[in-house]
Amino acid sequence: MEIEALEVIDFLKSTLPLNNATQTQLASLAREIEIGYRKRDYILTIKPRFLYLVRKGAIQIEDDNERLFEIFGEREWFGYNAQLVLYQHICKEDTL
Repeated sequence: MEIEALEVIDFLKSTLPLNNATQTQLASLAREIEIGYRKRDYILTIKPRFLYLVRKGAIQIEDDNERLFEIFGEREWFGYNAQLVLYQHICKEDTL
C-alpha cells in the first residue's frame, strides 16, 4: 500500500465515527476518497452527493448575505446537509 494511502487510513482511524472501523473497512474507504488541496480564500463548489472531511485548515460557510452560518475545522465533516449547497463555502486557511 502506498504511503499516502496509509496516511489517509491513519487520519480516518483518528476521526469520529471512523475510529471503530476495521483496517479493511478503512482501506476500502481510502480507495474511494478524493483529496483536494485549496488555498486560502478559495470558494469551494460543493457537490450535493458528497461528504467532506477537513484534514487541515478551515471552511467557512456563509449565507447569501455573507452572514456566517458555520465554520468547520480539522476532523469535522460537512456536506451531509443538502441545503448547504445553497451557501458559499470559503477556505479560511490553506485547506486539505
